[in-house]
Amino acid sequence: MFIDYLTLMLVNMAAGLGVLACYLWAGRSKIWCAGLAVAGALALAGGLHMTFTWPLPGPFNIAFGELSALFGAVMLSAALAVGFGWSLQAVGLYATLPSLVAILVGIRIWGLGLTNSPPMAAVGFTLTGAGGILTSLSFITAGHRGLARLAAVVLILAALLWAFVGSAAYWTHLKSFGDYQPPLMIQATAQPSAATEPAE
Repeated sequence: MFIDYLTLMLVNMAAGLGVLACYLWAGRSKIWCAGLAVAGALALAGGLHMTFTWPLPGPFNIAFGELSALFGAVMLSAALAVGFGWSLQAVGLYATLPSLVAILVGIRIWGLGLTNSPPMAAVGFTLTGAGGILTSLSFITAGHRGLARLAAVVLILAALLWAFVGSAAYWTHLKSFGDYQPPLMIQATAQPSAATEPAE
């Protein structure tokens, strides 16, 4: 059985998008820095591991792994910029292309019929990408209030959708992985004990 920690990545992304939305809506404040950082760190670590090891079947490693790594990098860099009082314009410029790729992936998921619910996954990626573009524009324009609040609304919608998907995945995985045995445990039970080995 493959290792599937997609539930962790989905809920972390939902939480991170929610924190980013609060930051954009409430105004730029360092109180959101820690939330941005923890979401970024988890997304980057999980995304890089998935990208390099491919624990999931098929193209899901690309869609979720690579985009999680990009999301984590953007969130961590935003947390650093907020914490140290740096301009967010460079972060906004960087985040533009990953946001466009998220929309592209959403369209492709729908077209290929990937995941258990292609429409929901497609809308999730598309909303996240659209929120990312609006956030990028907000950063580039040095915190345009209207853009920031519009971005916050879109990000909250994306966060709610991913939270629902992640919660449903937890509900399903807790049952489907009920019989999972770690490889070391399988090896230990498969090896005959010394007491049962024939004497020479």
